[in-house]
Amino acid sequence: GVPVGFMFFSSTQPNTYAQVHVSSFQRIAGQLSVIVEKGRLVSELATQKAEIERQNAELRRLNELKNALLGMAAHDLRNPIGYIQMTSDFLIEPGSEDFGPEIHQRFLQDINHQARHMVQLLNELLDVTQIEAGKLVIDPHPIDLNEFLSDAVRRHSVMAAPKNTTIVLEDVPAARLMADPPRLRQVIDNLVSNAVKYSPSGSTVLLRAERQDSAWRISVQDEGPGIKPQDRDRLFKEFAKLSARPTGGESSTGLGLAITRRIVEAHGGQIGVDSEPGKGATFWFTLPG
Repeated sequence: GVPVGFMFFSSTQPNTYAQVHVSSFQRIAGQLSVIVEKGRLVSELATQKAEIERQNAELRRLNELKNALLGMAAHDLRNPIGYIQMTSDFLIEPGSEDFGPEIHQRFLQDINHQARHMVQLLNELLDVTQIEAGKLVIDPHPIDLNEFLSDAVRRHSVMAAPKNTTIVLEDVPAARLMADPPRLRQVIDNLVSNAVKYSPSGSTVLLRAERQDSAWRISVQDEGPGIKPQDRDRLFKEFAKLSARPTGGESSTGLGLAITRRIVEAHGGQIGVDSEPGKGATFWFTLPG
């Protein structure tokens, strides 16, 4: 009942077509309309099939991600939980006080360290779950860039002290930009902690902020092993395990840079790395403003 086209017949002679011709033309048009409709249905079915296949592929990917997350949680949480249980069992054992306050303090510090690692892992797993569910919400507020980066340097300098690593913030132009403070802190914390994690003891990590056209470019430069060519394609993907290893035996989930990329992109920015193997790496990201 819906027009899909027309057939046009003409003749230079008047009264060429009789009713019998009209009936033939109508039968031809009817057959052609059926062919057109069948073609439309076949095309529609092909489109629906392609969409179903795309959805199935996405479901398989999400299922693999879920299994990977559960496997990581089971694997990476088992060791610290076991260590905390073993250490706490020792502390509550009769006679453990005979080892003195120094031993007790060391065990308590170890328990605290393991607990922090578990909290970090759980936070990253929750972030990935939230991102995959499309629930990553950015709530921008005005941020004093110099104050924000100075606070990051102060916090990470304490954690970098055991490796005798120095974190230096180069002069930051006076500026205020719009960003989600907790999420931006995640980005800075991840990049700076990675720079400390993969740099040798006694090295220097540089933090910069530069104005470029209509955006700010914030970068973190380390003195680590650099990024090998085979690692570049996997660098900002989930569960990326790179050839470089932390220099102080620190742990890594392979989720931090993937989460960082999603947060930067949600702000409307870009993220990347400049590096040569053996010459350190400079991770950078941009923010509109």
